[in-house]
Amino acid sequence: MQWAARANEAYRELKDPLLRARYLCEQARVDLQTESNTSMDAAFLMQQMTWREMLDDARDDAGVLDTLQAELEAARAEMRATLTRLLDEERDYAAAGRKVREWMFVEKLAQELANVQPAG
Repeated sequence: MQWAARANEAYRELKDPLLRARYLCEQARVDLQTESNTSMDAAFLMQQMTWREMLDDARDDAGVLDTLQAELEAARAEMRATLTRLLDEERDYAAAGRKVREWMFVEKLAQELANVQPAG
């Protein structure tokens, strides 16, 4: 029974692109420091602030909600492509680790957005 649970957990982890990237970085001995390392690229931090403002506005405007959902989906696709390049082609696990932390932020924001019910 324990082996089946481990196999199911491994399948779940490898099926999800973010979890798989995280796993590959950890296997390459990259400490993601997800709880303590909040340093990110300046451009991403600016984008993060813009998305946070849009999240606040989405509570009152369904159009902003739709726009933010589309932007987050585009960011996910871009991050998936970037991580594919960094991990599979360049084998740059340190850079991939930084991108994984950014993607984790995008996922957290997407979860918050999923809970928004615009007024009206």
